[in-house]
Amino acid sequence: MTPKPANIFSLKTVILLIAAVFFVLADRFFEALCLNGWLDQPIPIIGDLFSLRYVKNYYIAFSIPFSGPILTGIIGLIIVILLIYWLKPFLSTHKDSPAVKLNYPLTILIIGAILNFTDRVKYGFVIDYFYLKYFTVFNLADIIIVVGVFFLIINSKNYEKH
Repeated sequence: MTPKPANIFSLKTVILLIAAVFFVLADRFFEALCLNGWLDQPIPIIGDLFSLRYVKNYYIAFSIPFSGPILTGIIGLIIVILLIYWLKPFLSTHKDSPAVKLNYPLTILIIGAILNFTDRVKYGFVIDYFYLKYFTVFNLADIIIVVGVFFLIINSKNYEKH
């Protein structure tokens, strides 16, 4: 008996797609607010601890000073490698394979990376708008990436057990 290929339209996949569309649209909404001047002045959410504020981020994660076309090229290459790794289980494994479970967090991570990469290519910087005093300024794409990495680590540990 031949195993069945992975069903890409499972309930989990549909929920992931709906969440992805929501977060992509929300990220673009906040970026539109920034680009149209709505967040030129900080808008406090929790006093001065957490606010909405438009910041052009020319650097990489946590404002580490590395930028320019080399950074954009490296990020683009990483996204291509992640996409190839992401597609591999869909093309060569079945739904019972533990490798398929890695695709959900990898999908989340790739979506966030593509959102920031799109900004970097289009504007030459990433648009950040969540300001957390004493820490950093970030955006929804950054949150998506962190969540994807978190679940990728958890699922990778489960994958190693199989």
